[in-house]
Amino acid sequence: MPCLCVCACRHLLHHCFQALMDHGVKVASFLANSFSRRCSYIAESDAHVKVKAIHFGFVLGGFLSDAGWYGDAENVFLACLQLCTLHDEVLHWYRAVECCVRLLHVRNGNCKYHLGEETVKLAQLYMDKLAKHGHQANKAALYGELCALLFAKSLYDEVFCVKERDFFWCSGFSCRYHHLYHVLCRPTGGA
Repeated sequence: MPCLCVCACRHLLHHCFQALMDHGVKVASFLANSFSRRCSYIAESDAHVKVKAIHFGFVLGGFLSDAGWYGDAENVFLACLQLCTLHDEVLHWYRAVECCVRLLHVRNGNCKYHLGEETVKLAQLYMDKLAKHGHQANKAALYGELCALLFAKSLYDEVFCVKERDFFWCSGFSCRYHHLYHVLCRPTGGA
C-alpha cells in the first residue's frame, strides 16, 4: 500500500510540474541547469558530497525522464556521469555504469540513437574495468536498453548479438551469428 501512495504522490507532482510548464515556466530546464551548475561547483568537494549529488541526480533525472522531459533528464545524467569520472575507484565505476544505463534510456526516448551507441560503449568500458578488478555490474539493465536501442534502429537481427552473459561487438553492430538466426527462423515447409 505505501508504494501506491508514493506513486500517486509522484503522479500528482508530475501534474503540478506539467501545469507550470504549460503556462510557460520552464521548471524542468531550470532544475536541470541548476543541478548541472551545482555539480560543476562541487567537483572539488569531498567524495561524500559528490556521492550525495549523484544520488540526488539519479532521483531528479528519473523524475524528469518519467515525465517525458528527456532533454533535461539527459543534462542531469551527464552531470552525474561527470562526477562519477572524477574518481577512478570501483564504487564510482558502478555508479558510472548505472548512470550510462539511465542516460541510454533517455537518449533512446529522445531518439538520440547515435549518442546511445556511444553511451553503450562507455558503459561497456566501465564494465570491463570492473571485471578486471573482479567485480560485475548489472548487465541485464544495460542489455535491456541496448535491445531497445537496436529495435528503435530497426536492427532486429542485431538483437541476437545481445547474449545472456555477454554481448559481442562485431564490426559496427554486425552480428556474427546471422546464420544461426536464419536457421532458427527460416520458414518450414507446408503444414
